[in-house]
Amino acid sequence: MGKYIKASVLLLLAAIPVIVVLMLIFGYEDTSEIDSNYYNEVDGGYIDDIGYGDFEAETEIANSSDLQVTTLTLGGLWFSSAIHNEVVRFNSENEYYQIRLSSFGAYIYYDPITGTSVIDYDAIARKNVDIFVDNMETQIALADLYSFIDADVQLSREDFFPNVLEALEAADGTLPIISHTFTIETMISSREIAEQVGTFNFSNVLNQLNQPTTSRFANFGLTWEFIIDRALHLCGNYFLDEENNRANFINNEFISALEIAAQPHGVDLDMIGVVSVLGTEWERFQQGDVLMNLLWVSSPEQILRYQAILGDIVFAGIPTVTGGAHIIRPQMGLGINAYSPHQEAAWSFVRRFLLQTYSDRYIHNALPIRIDLFEALIAELMTADILERVASSSLRWSSSSRRRDWSGAYTHIHTTFMYAITEDEAAQIREIVENAVQTASIDGCIHSIIHEETTIFIETNRSAEETARVIQERVQELLDRR
Repeated sequence: MGKYIKASVLLLLAAIPVIVVLMLIFGYEDTSEIDSNYYNEVDGGYIDDIGYGDFEAETEIANSSDLQVTTLTLGGLWFSSAIHNEVVRFNSENEYYQIRLSSFGAYIYYDPITGTSVIDYDAIARKNVDIFVDNMETQIALADLYSFIDADVQLSREDFFPNVLEALEAADGTLPIISHTFTIETMISSREIAEQVGTFNFSNVLNQLNQPTTSRFANFGLTWEFIIDRALHLCGNYFLDEENNRANFINNEFISALEIAAQPHGVDLDMIGVVSVLGTEWERFQQGDVLMNLLWVSSPEQILRYQAILGDIVFAGIPTVTGGAHIIRPQMGLGINAYSPHQEAAWSFVRRFLLQTYSDRYIHNALPIRIDLFEALIAELMTADILERVASSSLRWSSSSRRRDWSGAYTHIHTTFMYAITEDEAAQIREIVENAVQTASIDGCIHSIIHEETTIFIETNRSAEETARVIQERVQELLDRR
């Protein structure tokens, strides 16, 4: 299954050492059990994501003496406002089942030996959680959601983008978790440069970087770790032949990836002067000084915004061995405990996130996994006379030709005037979404070897060829021992 980790979870784990110290200083009250009835619904609005420990424990659920009410437990490291609001609605509409939120924050601890934060999965397993937020199937057995989708009278597999479902599948083809929205990680290039590069594989991209007119691979502080990680997770089968237990790192594509990783990739950003810096970076991209730019697509309209503002661009994708790739990034996911005695009731909650009534309320900053909802967004863009966004005077438009006058303020990349799109533009948007791919997992030990040797390559005068040879020998030795 394609591995993904929400940025909020990473930040939470990184902050654990500080949290532990604060707990020791000020004391700690267990707030892991949170009653969903404690939260108030926000009509037509949006409240900030709420982490664990923000509210006092409240475990009693209102119960009619005439009814036998079963309590389901929904657990996770964090809960978005969408989760909170939908739990409130579920509890208010359901007579026989109620959902209680249980945070796993109390089950994360700092390991002083390894210097890392650790999740106590054994303790979580003993919580008897019925529904899990986000991906924990590597430690907790989750039910195959395909069985529920296939039996559902309102839903079917054909309702969803097949490539997104595939990205959520486990290695055995089951569906342990489902997300109702996703974004796409990709890279853009000017059409002129794209025509010069041809196929966006590593060797062609490196050849373009060696041209005097292009000085950098990408903007915005892109790190060498990013380049190597994407190379491994998108091209793992090319560099590692698992069937024959053979490594394949001494080749032109991997050596080219190392050389690209060693290139300067834009400025390091901070909160001071960030707008002016970003504006300058986009200007350099327009002038052809920068080969590509990284971005995340969260709506069909966003694709058109970039085209309108930056001119004739191509969504080239992230370079791989065979060409540019758009990466699927699923958003919040839900799974059902395989050992829960209340799986049908749990599914009645999970499915709410996949229905149109839910999607109408919450799909604003991501792409819907449902094809019909995505097509509804496309139809809106094709039929509207004018879709107006608040535009600053620093971004000036010629309404007749969609030409733009770029003045260097990055913050206005999301504030434009948009006009009804053509069928060709709609087809381009569909192509990006339908051709997006998942990232593959890679062995942790192999990953560590590659990062260790690439660090030496970046920080010393060792050549890319020699680095590839060392990686080949070390990885092959590891494979031979297994």
